[in-house]
Amino acid sequence: MVVFVSRNVELRISGMAGNTYNAEQAELLAIKVLEWIATNPPLFAAFLNMTGSTRESITENYGNSEFLASVMDFLLMQKDVLILECCQYVSVSPDDPMKARRALPGGEEFNWT
Repeated sequence: MVVFVSRNVELRISGMAGNTYNAEQAELLAIKVLEWIATNPPLFAAFLNMTGSTRESITENYGNSEFLASVMDFLLMQKDVLILECCQYVSVSPDDPMKARRALPGGEEFNWT
């Protein structure tokens, strides 16, 4: 059973000027991605294992930009089909997770190839 409480954050990122994300928009997207991850128990377990997070540390770090960057890193390491499923769940373009990742700490150094 996944125990995860959402802040019910409304994602307001469509129609962005310049087709880029600012830090706040990227954090909001990462929170929605985390919600999606939490709806899939095997994926959530993989997230906990890969990041070393616990349910308690997620609650403590929910608004931490470095933690939210790790959420986006985890998503971007998944198979394309999961990334597309996530994008559909959060109603964003498949290009948006990478754009959002660039706006979070360490994004300028992120290389997923």
